[in-house]
Amino acid sequence: MRSEGVRVVRSRTAAALTDHDLEKILDAVPVTAAHPRTVHRLPGGLTNVNLKVTGPAGSMVTRVSTVDSALLAIDVDMFAVQAEYPRVVREHGFRLPEGHLDYLPRFAQVREALAAHPEPTVPCHDDLLAENFIGDGRRLRLIDDEYAGNNDPCFELGNIWSESSLAVGQLEELVTHSCGRSRPRAVARCPLFGLASKYGWTLWTVIRSAAGTLDFDFWSWGTVKYERARAEFDGPDFDRLLGQARAPD
Repeated sequence: MRSEGVRVVRSRTAAALTDHDLEKILDAVPVTAAHPRTVHRLPGGLTNVNLKVTGPAGSMVTRVSTVDSALLAIDVDMFAVQAEYPRVVREHGFRLPEGHLDYLPRFAQVREALAAHPEPTVPCHDDLLAENFIGDGRRLRLIDDEYAGNNDPCFELGNIWSESSLAVGQLEELVTHSCGRSRPRAVARCPLFGLASKYGWTLWTVIRSAAGTLDFDFWSWGTVKYERARAEFDGPDFDRLLGQARAPD
């Protein structure tokens, strides 16, 4: 039986949908409407409800997203998103972590340093936390491509490094394998992108906590990311990374 691509259906409160509600949604989508059909909810996922639907057309993952997830602005580039999130938070009166806006000038420094030597964009997954890698010892699969798009490859590497809490030496190895050679400037760009990611995802979790319906403690999860971002903004390596990212390769 072949596996089809991901189908996206939007609902106002996906997490609160009953099985009967889901059946009605699936009946409205031609590729999932055919019977006989079996439906299983899949665990995981912080933005949508995910289903495995098996029917005459094969097996496929169907993602039921929520209207309130539109506040997350999934289809915008990383720095554009970070400029938009504070506006969303203010307009909706969402709670902000203490001191979060105080770091906007340093975030702007990161953006300026990364713009000094822009890299050509390439297709990126843009959300490569460890849970989105699936390996069986022979093949590696990437899942949950909702954020995918063209991006700076150093963002992809920096996000992998940051989300997986890898050591600096492992980052250097990751960059060397990816680039085919040692690239000190890229090794500096990656943690700066990782820092931008942690700082940005903090507001993602603020919005998700206030607007979402999934049974997950987004606030606590975001607080951990924010504290890591604060430590890096205030840490001894911040200015060195800015300088190295601005330097010739």
